[in-house]
This record gives sequence, structure tokens and C-alpha cells, in this order.
Amino acid sequence: SVCGELGWLANNTRPDLAFVHNELSKFLHRPGEVHWQCAMRALAYLRGTTELGISWRNPGGHSRNTLQCFVDSDYAACVDTRRSQTGYVVTLNGGPISWKARRQHNVTMSSCEAEFYAASDAGKEIEYVRAMLCGLGYPQDKPTVVWEDNASAIAMSEHGTGSQRSRHIDIRVHRLREMVEQQVLKLQKIKGTENPSDALTKSVPGTLLEKHRPHLLGSEVHPLLQACLAGLALPLGYV
Repeated sequence: SVCGELGWLANNTRPDLAFVHNELSKFLHRPGEVHWQCAMRALAYLRGTTELGISWRNPGGHSRNTLQCFVDSDYAACVDTRRSQTGYVVTLNGGPISWKARRQHNVTMSSCEAEFYAASDAGKEIEYVRAMLCGLGYPQDKPTVVWEDNASAIAMSEHGTGSQRSRHIDIRVHRLREMVEQQVLKLQKIKGTENPSDALTKSVPGTLLEKHRPHLLGSEVHPLLQACLAGLALPLGYV
């Protein structure tokens, strides 16, 4: 099927197709004309970008084999269930090695909570990848930087959730705060318009997709990754 072919690409070599595949997968049981048109547009996009694929590079020095991650969510994105959308991409040596675009399992009460859930999902993936790299002889000596555009979610990961607005959040999600305390990962602020994982949570305009796509595929290293890995000051306009 068309969705199956798109799914193979989205799961293996084309993170930029992850969101459209996730959306089409929701309507496999009873697709309509609008879903077919969406699938045809995805194929047209694919036909015009056949030369694209994942790229990696050797950053050199201590930056080599260092994990980083971008994460985002789209609050109450599903009009039927009002569940939010999670999107994250884990990078190594400038290119993606793991990514996800999917609807969250629970209805969240705020955009901050949706972002916290998304960051928690990304954290579980990071924990697994760090263990795998350690087994391969590439231990991560520092916390993995997770670029997040919601300041409240970052504060919750560092200082807990004692207020009435956040104390109801599922206990299992608080594993994220524990990983921060154990220095497995660290959430850093990124400007929303500069977050590549935004393209994994919603249908973004073509100009924005073209902006994020090189960073999703690794053909260009995101300026924040470059600065962070090199130990330089973060560039203005990105945080």
C-alpha cells in the first residue's frame, strides 16, 4: 500500500516523512478521498526529493559520537480525541539515528504538560541509545542535551511539579526529572521557530519544512549543535 511504502521510508531514511505517515496511518481502516489526495501529495513531494537521505559527518575532537536531541509537541492536535502530538529526533555526529512522530496516549491539560510528556518519551529513547553506545565502546560522559522550546517544561524537569497545575501528571512521566537529576540528560531552551522537531508534530508550511529538513536529515548541522559541541556561546536568535 502507499502508506506502507511511505512508512518504510519514514522509519528508515526519511524523517521528514514521519508526520505525514503518522497521519495517514490513522485512517487505514476507512480512508476517504481527502486521505488519498494527501497520500498523492506525499508521493509528489517524494518524487521531487528523491536525492535526499540521511547524512553523518565526523565533527572531530571530543564532539565525536556525542548524542543530542530535539523534541516538540503540538498541543491538542487531534480534533477527534484532543490528544497532543509528540515529535523528537535524536542525532549523532550531525545526523539522525532515531526519531518519532506519534499521537500521545493521554489527553493533556496544557501545552506545558504536552511538552513534558514529549520530553519524557524522548528521554526514554535517549536512555536506551546511551546504553547501546556504551556497550559499543562510546560512553556518553556528559548529560545528553535535549533542545526544548517550552520554558515551563524545562523548569518542571529541574524543580519538580508541586503546583496544582502539574501535580496530576502521571508518575511514570516523572522519570524525566529523575534522568535530569542523574545527569543522563539536560533540557535546554530553543526558540520554537528554530526547532527542527516542529516538522514532526504538525503540517508546517513549505518554507519552514525546507528550513528544518537539512537539520532533520543531517545534510546541515544545526547551529545550536555546533555551538554546544564546540563549547561556544549559543548563537543569538536560536534560544
